[in-house]
This record gives sequence, C-alpha cells and structure tokens, in this order.
Amino acid sequence: MTAHARGFRKILLAGVCLVALVVASDRAVLLLIPDYHTITEADENSGYRLRPRSTGRDFSTLKGEHRITSYFIGDWGERVASPAATSALGRPLIACHGDSYTFGQGVPWEDAYPAQLARELGGRATVLNLGVPGYTAWQSGRALARSLERLNPDLVVWQLCGNDDDRENPAGKIDALPWTLLPRLGFSARLLTDIARSGVAGDPARNTSRAVPEALGLLERTRTPLLVLVQGYPPSLPKGQLHRLSEPNARFAVVEIGDLPEAAYLRSTLHFNADGNRAVAVAAAQAIRGQPWLAAALETEN
Repeated sequence: MTAHARGFRKILLAGVCLVALVVASDRAVLLLIPDYHTITEADENSGYRLRPRSTGRDFSTLKGEHRITSYFIGDWGERVASPAATSALGRPLIACHGDSYTFGQGVPWEDAYPAQLARELGGRATVLNLGVPGYTAWQSGRALARSLERLNPDLVVWQLCGNDDDRENPAGKIDALPWTLLPRLGFSARLLTDIARSGVAGDPARNTSRAVPEALGLLERTRTPLLVLVQGYPPSLPKGQLHRLSEPNARFAVVEIGDLPEAAYLRSTLHFNADGNRAVAVAAAQAIRGQPWLAAALETEN
C-alpha cells in the first residue's frame, strides 16, 4: 500500500469517527434537553413559534420520569392531546400564554396546567394551551397579540416567570431552521447558551416592564380580561409595580403561585409535575371564580 493510500485511509477513518462522535453526542444531548426542532418554525414577530400540526418527543424525561414525553401541536399552534386532535373553539374561550411552564414541559398534555384548569372549571370553558418553551415575556406578549386577533378569547391567562427578562433563547431560532443538521448541533449550543445567559438581561426595549403594559393596552381595546399567574417577579417588573398596573385596571388580576414543595417538581427538570400543575390550575380557577368580571367571562354562550 502506497503512502498516499495509507494517508487517504487515515483521513477516511478520521471522518467516520467524527461522524460517529457527532451522532453519539446528538443522542446523548437528547437525554439532557427536550427535542423541539420538530415542533418549531421561524416567526418574524417573535423569533420562532410552535408549528401547527407537528409532533415532537422529549427523551430528557427518561432519566428522571422513566418515560418519553410526546408533544403534539394543533391547528392554532396550541398543544393538544394527540396528533389527530383539534381544538374546537367553543365559548367561552380561555387562551393560556407563557413559556415552558404553561406548555407543560416534561408532562403529558393532560397534566399541564391549562388542561387541568379546564377540568377545575368543570368543562365550562374551552382552554387553549398556547405556551411556547423558551419564550420571554416580550415573546409571549407578541403571541398574545396574535391570539387576540385570530381567536378573540373571552379571557387571557398569562404566566410570568422570574427569568422573563433574560436574553431571548436563540435555541428556538436554531431549532426552526429547515436544515436538519444545524438544529441537531444546536442542541449542544442550547446547553451552552442557556448556562451562559442565565440571569443575563436582554434588550431593555423587550423586557417585561414594557411587554405587560403593551399587552394591557391591547386587552383594554378589545375589552378582554387578563389573569396573570406569577411564578416569579422579573427584575424589570417587581411586585409593587405589577400590582400598581392592576389597581386602575378593573379587568386585570394578579395571582401569585408562590413556592411549591419539592414534591411538585419533576425529577428530571425544574418544571412542575402533575401535582404542581394542578396547584397552578386550582389557583387560577379560584381567582376566576372569585372575580365577578372574570367569572362573567365564563357566562359567554357557546
């Protein structure tokens, strides 16, 4: 064998080993973080969004929950129970917006808080789960504006978290790219960027203190009630400021979820399990029943 041939074989072997390493790394990363690239697409208003009629599988729950979690997206970009499911837009209609806590990362559809809220309300309302994993408050506000225009809900429930001022997650944009290899490599990038951006402030023009008043303006114009579920107060919108916003607004209520016990969380992530999400659903249902103007939203005829 000539030196040229031996050199070629070494290069070929190195290439094969590199491909095997990339594939193995891809599989390993999927055990650490959810696979969202199959359910996201690029969006000019919010960076990315959930792709209608798509399906994704979350292998990251294998390590803690000992199961694979499936995600199904319906016609309106909402999470649904199965690939064939569609959300009939019956009245009254409640649109639930937020990030992965609203979406129900790591739990089946029926265990996410919007599905449990529908049950807590005795099936008297259609509740859409419009949460998008990785969204900031600014992105959720853009999605909220879109749902007001397209769906005309009778009530909006918006879940805010303490990290809503963080820099927008680039992983969703990576996931939304059409070329498969880039989203796969993007999983590793997600791990690094999530660690690097933890607590890093995003664009001040897109923080929660601007997103919430903008959304309130839209809701006022459409006379749509708003219930905000606070998972944690973002730095730009501390408790006092958020409550001051609600005081002059007769159709805006705030409910603090508070700290839940360790048993309310998944073993594999920092997200809620079925019990944790039920606590959120119960708090939301109690607020709806306790506010006359919120309860009135449920009186809309089907």
